[in-house]
Amino acid sequence: GEANTLQALGDLHIRNSNLKDAENNYKAALNIFQTIDSKLGEANTLKALGDLHIRNDNLKDAENNYKAALNIFQTIDEKLGEANTLRALGDLHIRNDNLKDAENNYLEALNIYQTIDSKLGEANTTLCILRLSILFENEAFNIDDFEDIKHKYQNIGDNEGISDVFQVEMFYNLTQDQFEKAEDCFNECLKIKETTKNYLELKMWLKIYHKRFIDKKQTKQAEIINDCIEKVVSLIQA
Repeated sequence: GEANTLQALGDLHIRNSNLKDAENNYKAALNIFQTIDSKLGEANTLKALGDLHIRNDNLKDAENNYKAALNIFQTIDEKLGEANTLRALGDLHIRNDNLKDAENNYLEALNIYQTIDSKLGEANTTLCILRLSILFENEAFNIDDFEDIKHKYQNIGDNEGISDVFQVEMFYNLTQDQFEKAEDCFNECLKIKETTKNYLELKMWLKIYHKRFIDKKQTKQAEIINDCIEKVVSLIQA
């Protein structure tokens, strides 16, 4: 009832980039779920708070929320929640430059998604692993994987996923000095984001790519990503 509504309002605020209002709603929902001893509601809200903290760059708080959520999901044997949280922990490890830990979490999540036949979870995690292989500069990387994952998202009708593929493809093209291709990919990504309005996650990954190019002293790529971030920020504020 009330707790579910508060959680849904928090989700809506996230979509509208109102992070403070989202946090207030999630915390109020969490308090109710804990009071009525609804373990699934508690775990889902802890996971949502972790996602919010990651967007606010509060990585320690995000980790604490994810680990608490994961513990509950595993205790109540909620496999989808467990896999979603493992994938989120993988993203967090990338933020902390712990690429090996990220890989372990993604592979754990992928195994669960395949076991429970979650096509969306499988596609999302396959894309995460693809992004990770680019960060690892893995020579086994296959450019055809982009089209394969796009087809997976098309088959399940998930435009958000397709936009995320373009986002990762843009990053890859920049690592290969393919600047025009990178720009095309970013524009395709934005075209879809303008309908879903999910700009915060895009901004988060752009900041990760920017740091990577700064660390590698690839100035032109860093400048391009910085321009992309500014464009996304202007859309969030519009």
